[in-house]
Amino acid sequence: MLINQQHQLMKLTKLKFFYATLVALGIAVMPASAAVDSTWDANDVILGFRAGTGTIGAGSTLLVNLGSAATYRDTVTNINSIANLGSIIDSVYGTTAGAGSAWYERTDLWAGLVSATNGQPSDNSGGTAIASQTTDYNSTIYVSTKRNLVATLGSASSTRPGNSSSLDAQAAGALIDLVLQNTASKDNVAGDSNATAGIAVITSGQVNSWNDQATGSTAADFGVFNIETAFTSGVRFASFGGVSNVEQAWDFYRVATYPVTDADAGKGIYQGTFTLDQNGGVDFIVTAVPEPSTYALIALTGVFYLFVNRRRKAKL
Repeated sequence: MLINQQHQLMKLTKLKFFYATLVALGIAVMPASAAVDSTWDANDVILGFRAGTGTIGAGSTLLVNLGSAATYRDTVTNINSIANLGSIIDSVYGTTAGAGSAWYERTDLWAGLVSATNGQPSDNSGGTAIASQTTDYNSTIYVSTKRNLVATLGSASSTRPGNSSSLDAQAAGALIDLVLQNTASKDNVAGDSNATAGIAVITSGQVNSWNDQATGSTAADFGVFNIETAFTSGVRFASFGGVSNVEQAWDFYRVATYPVTDADAGKGIYQGTFTLDQNGGVDFIVTAVPEPSTYALIALTGVFYLFVNRRRKAKL
């Protein structure tokens, strides 16, 4: 009986040590996950696309629901394969007329991300924490900003968004809410030419639509932020966090107005980086992917403990 208990204790100790080794090496034991959300709820992250006037797709806005911002807030592991949007983006924005360029080569195609913590604009001035939304306050919003360089993964490489005026942040949150509600009322019903819930293709130019609030200017998206980034000719990042052929990378910030005593109130707090590759794959990167040598070390560690365990069994 005593020998059996000792065996169990030894196994547990080795298992804990192995998990500790994984954590020390920066490997997530249980990776986070996310996917396109079929419903449009408060706090959901919207990825929006729009094209320039007079070009293919200019009459349509593509909006994708990437799920709750709570999924991405403060995560310490990468969230991969959130969505594969290649076919839907190609069907809406395909090629530039006469140029034969893919959608990711179009300099007149813009995209960005936003989220707000509540679904009613009238609620957006309250300073009440919402437990179901990771205790974000009513006025908390999330916005994207163009990432400049690969730089250090897990750290921002962009201009930190934010405004010292809480009124501006609250107004932006209210506008985001309106866009989300407008999209929810049209997704997979009248006004949406796409049949997939959680991915809406809506006629541009409508009041409270994405095109109505996202302008591509330096500081006017949703009244105060510059969330959009235009695509460019050529691959922006050959590799980013283990993802190849990344065409867009947006640093994602949480902008909280309450509590007003917080030194970061009204200023963006970096959460991670969304990427979009040539195949339309969406990922959320917060840490570097381990090198092959790291995986080799993990494998050697496992072999070593297997060898030790067999030796001990042979002696008993």
